[in-house]
Amino acid sequence: MGGPSTLTETIAAALRDRIETGAQVQEVTQHKDHVVVRYIQDGVEKEETARTAIMATPATISHKIGVDLRPELRAALGQVKYGSYVAGAFLTNETSPQVWDSAYGIATPKRSMAVTLNMGNIVRGSETSRQKGGSIMCFSPATLANNLLPLSDEEITDIYVRDLSEVLPGFEYIIEESHIQRWELGAPYCFPGRAKLQETLMKPEERVFLAGDYLGSLYTETAITSAFTAAERAASLLARENQPRNTTVAAAPATSAPASAAPSNSAA
Repeated sequence: MGGPSTLTETIAAALRDRIETGAQVQEVTQHKDHVVVRYIQDGVEKEETARTAIMATPATISHKIGVDLRPELRAALGQVKYGSYVAGAFLTNETSPQVWDSAYGIATPKRSMAVTLNMGNIVRGSETSRQKGGSIMCFSPATLANNLLPLSDEEITDIYVRDLSEVLPGFEYIIEESHIQRWELGAPYCFPGRAKLQETLMKPEERVFLAGDYLGSLYTETAITSAFTAAERAASLLARENQPRNTTVAAAPATSAPASAAPSNSAA
């Protein structure tokens, strides 16, 4: 209940004191035993030093800020292609049952959106009597989004309301609140030659690890699994570096091998 954003909001709440918002990362660089993240926050240039970093950013952003990633990896990141999204959300104030109450997804061909989603559908199914209000979302991907992106939010809202009123009778009269969101980097998509990039994208760096939906074809599931893998790699590196070094020195008997054959981590 509440949509998938409740998951990230709950995680963020647990980490609130450790999250920096409003920070625009400029570059991430790797060094022998650490990484440096340079960013701008409130107009001030800052940097953080850490032993590892995970870049959970779109491929095009990772290509831009990962300035010293392997050349072949940066080239692969730069080739990942994204499609655009535009979406509209509408809070409604109807007081009686609507013809779309029992529907969740409604196809809307030859209009400004590809599909209309009745987000209140789950609530309708649990009601004993029809309660006031509802929530409608519409979604425009790819070319539909590209046609809308140059327009203002007000212009997009007017287009959506016009088309939604043709699909949902009387919709224009019950709108209480509306919001438009747009993503030029909406979602990665497959293209000829994409498979050839996969091995390069999946080979980890020494201290910077990648996570994102562009690393596979299962969207949110790919984002989750790639993030989990990146976290495991970072944890493994830290665990190895946290192992105490062997500094014990043993006196070699007269019949032992020459000193040059001793383990390289021995201390004299």
